[in-house]
Amino acid sequence: MIPSVKTPAAVGQLELGDSFEPIELGSSSDGSPYASALLLARRDGKNLGLVRVIAQDGILEPDELRAAFDEQLPGWDGESHGRLAVPRDCHVTVVITARGRHEALAATLESVFECEWSGFDVVVVDNGTSAGSVDFLRERFGAHPQLRCVQEPREGVSFARNAGLAVAHGEIVAFTDEGAEVDEGWIRALVGALEETGAQCVTGPALPLELETPAQALAAGLTGTTNESTPRTLSLADNAAERLAVRVAEQLGPGLNVAVRADTLRALGGFDPALGPGTLARGAEDLDLYIRLLKAGHTVGFQPDALVWRGLPRDLAAAKRAAFARGMSIGVAISKHVHDGNNLPMELRAAARHIRRRAARPGNPRRTLFETRALTGLIAAPVAYSQSVRAQARLPAGPDRPTVVLEPPVAPAPLTPDEESPATSRWTDVGLAALIAATVAVALVPVPSAVRILVTLVAACLVPGGALVRYLRFDFGASWLAMAAALSLGVETLASLALIWTGWWHPEVAAIALGTISALIIVFDWSRHRGPGPALPA
Repeated sequence: MIPSVKTPAAVGQLELGDSFEPIELGSSSDGSPYASALLLARRDGKNLGLVRVIAQDGILEPDELRAAFDEQLPGWDGESHGRLAVPRDCHVTVVITARGRHEALAATLESVFECEWSGFDVVVVDNGTSAGSVDFLRERFGAHPQLRCVQEPREGVSFARNAGLAVAHGEIVAFTDEGAEVDEGWIRALVGALEETGAQCVTGPALPLELETPAQALAAGLTGTTNESTPRTLSLADNAAERLAVRVAEQLGPGLNVAVRADTLRALGGFDPALGPGTLARGAEDLDLYIRLLKAGHTVGFQPDALVWRGLPRDLAAAKRAAFARGMSIGVAISKHVHDGNNLPMELRAAARHIRRRAARPGNPRRTLFETRALTGLIAAPVAYSQSVRAQARLPAGPDRPTVVLEPPVAPAPLTPDEESPATSRWTDVGLAALIAATVAVALVPVPSAVRILVTLVAACLVPGGALVRYLRFDFGASWLAMAAALSLGVETLASLALIWTGWWHPEVAAIALGTISALIIVFDWSRHRGPGPALPA
């Protein structure tokens, strides 16, 4: 559970070292100094837990930091453990649901693109009829090599996630939502936990991006996820089926921070479209998935190092709606999976105790109000679930496969060893580079004048034009030498005219400049095809 803090509170991460230094928190969104801070303590990429610290005039002093860590994270300065080992690389598809909050979507994408993982692609699902994310993505990110976008006009997070699953290439599919920001080690932590534990699904915590208002602090405490720093796995072999909805709500992370083996999720039928935000049920699509996985005999894990940061509602009305939805999501999961009428009251009472534990803050009337809203959602859940199922059944069936409206550029098909490259071969680069080197050598080393003139003339006739032909990928076949000579003559003629027009007659400097530019073009052209891939968009 997210610790209670005094707002406005600064939120951030602190990589632990040998000693603490003073931390200046700056000012909150309204210009006032921060009253406290909520810090995620990390060491060597491992999540140690959250620590709340009172700020004095917006500054965290070393003594106060150490005292807070000693009190709230006993043993924090113990032996460091290495990062979670990932035994093998595998392709991951990240599915992001989008509802038209374009700048929030851009922040999510930028954080995902910075993840430390060698092979992944991203599918943005434009959910709803008016989200309009496609044009924004095309304008902001262009034809990004890792990015696709599909449209799912039927509203609901479950519909959107199922659409992303339908086009996913990865053997593992990770899900997050528009507005969330993932840690750079997010994919690595999720995949590592899947491989190490053998689980079919792994979740992680969702921590608040900011705690500027009392409403955000209340929402974080009641609707936030577990704050434990120890990985765990759940299975029905270890836990009885009773109170399963409450167990997964307490011990696993939310649907915006989950990774599932794609084949397993497809075999289960994906997410239940009658559940989730955008439906009358308002949630429970994640709890329902975890319960179905457990009942199918699979293991579900929690990895605290797989970090996602999410925004929370700033105003009290929106925060109360979030509390209502949280209570309803647990109640909906119970309504779907508890078929014995005698057990239903027991399950609902267990859920009510869970909500009261999270809301237990003596002397806070707003906390009591939040608890009441969550309990109201819990009570309304059975009716909301039945109505949502009926409403979903009336919807027209969607296409078997969603429409892909934005795709990365198509890479050229790899050539077989017997095929000749449509452009000039790499031996062209070698030959041009050798000509440049020979020209430099005859200029520096004493050689007969005839040799110097011959080498310089051949380089002047081939190097500038050959570099352009190579860079622009022109296919002139066997006549490329003639085209290189023609382009070289044209480039050198233009350079000579420029010297005459400016009156700055230094042909030897122009020759050196042309040779240098040609060499840089050749090097750049070589590196763009041998490098790790195109740079990510800013």
